[in-house]
Amino acid sequence: MIVLTTSQIAPFANLSAETLQIPLKSFMEKSGSFINFNGVEQKFSPVTTIVESAVSAEEFVAVLSGQSLAAVQKLYANPIERVENQFIHQRGEM
Repeated sequence: MIVLTTSQIAPFANLSAETLQIPLKSFMEKSGSFINFNGVEQKFSPVTTIVESAVSAEEFVAVLSGQSLAAVQKLYANPIERVENQFIHQRGEM
């Protein structure tokens, strides 16, 4: 059994079946940005690193699909420029 988790889960470690816990980065270990309701980009940086070798869920899926981890990390280091979301300026009445 393969378990993707941000922290070690003791019950899985004690199973009689062979298990593999793969550490994923938690929200505190990631950086990124989002556009808020007012259309303002808000960036955030990692707060801490818990497991040095942890990967993000996106990186794990890319490697599982056959891409190299180095190529995926390079892609996320230089993200594609995003287009402004025009729909945030047109809200209906609630």
